[in-house]
Amino acid sequence: MSNTAPYDPPRTDRYEHVWQLIDANHGSENVISTDCIKLHMERTYRRTKITTRNKYLVELRKFDRILKERGHDPLPWRIDEPVVLDLLNEAWRDREVSTKKWYTHILDRYLQFYGNRVVEELHLQWPHDLRPNVKWLTEGEYEKLMRAEKSPLEDLVINLELGMGFRSVEVCRLRVCDVHYDEEIPFINIRGKGRGEGKWRSVPFGYDTERVLKRWMEERRKIVERMRLYNPYWKEPEELAIWCHYVDSPVAGPYSEQGHSIDRGPIYKLRERLGFDFTQHTLRRSYGRRLYHAGVKIETISKLLGHDDVRTTYKYLGINMDDMNDAMKILRNFDKSRLS
Repeated sequence: MSNTAPYDPPRTDRYEHVWQLIDANHGSENVISTDCIKLHMERTYRRTKITTRNKYLVELRKFDRILKERGHDPLPWRIDEPVVLDLLNEAWRDREVSTKKWYTHILDRYLQFYGNRVVEELHLQWPHDLRPNVKWLTEGEYEKLMRAEKSPLEDLVINLELGMGFRSVEVCRLRVCDVHYDEEIPFINIRGKGRGEGKWRSVPFGYDTERVLKRWMEERRKIVERMRLYNPYWKEPEELAIWCHYVDSPVAGPYSEQGHSIDRGPIYKLRERLGFDFTQHTLRRSYGRRLYHAGVKIETISKLLGHDDVRTTYKYLGINMDDMNDAMKILRNFDKSRLS
């Protein structure tokens, strides 16, 4: 256990919240590390979406448990360089580089909240992540998913997310009026991430999108008719994707942007039937990667995905060891044809 405390937070206005916690417990030796996590979450992530906040909370609790199991003092101002290196080199040894970077980012933000800059002062250098900790659909999985029998809603979600690169929140936000059946270039206006109106982009129909939309609109019409028959005052939502539960006393409405409601029905059921794992993120990443392998320019892929910066797109596509190996094969054959 690390017995020193080289990073005790100074008694300044900036760290008043820390000393209020210490003084309330009559000294740092009486502070419970889980209370430190709770205070950090309440102050740092108070405006963050609950799903994101919960992800960080789960990881911080894991860190706390690992620190205790490995004999370290878990109080954030007592975590020093040897403890951080022990986490990186031992506790997280088998993790992908991208995962280690994410863990370190969460830990650094937590420690700096308590005046501890040890992670920043380590000036960590990360090796290139040759095989990102990210999943894409294989060609076999893609074909199996595309050829599988799907309900109208499953068909819609898969086409929008895998065929056009929608985020799940964008599927929820999509309104009937956002679909444009132009003769030359049919397209969909997408309201992307961000508060209020979000960021808009337009994406042309993907493979089979017109058929999928026609099939879903017929199913949606049946839901609307069922609801109006049961309740003449029921107001039809503007959103394209709607749910309907129960037969005798039906209830219906648009899918929520919070949580994973649009995924639970279509994606979870498809996973069970097909026998392989994938998420909405898998579908969207696979869309981008298929564009890349089809030879589409990275700038165009970036616009289709709704990224502000092509650097984000490069990371998203995961230009990995397999891609670089293929590139070197092309170069070797090019040199061989000219130098042999």
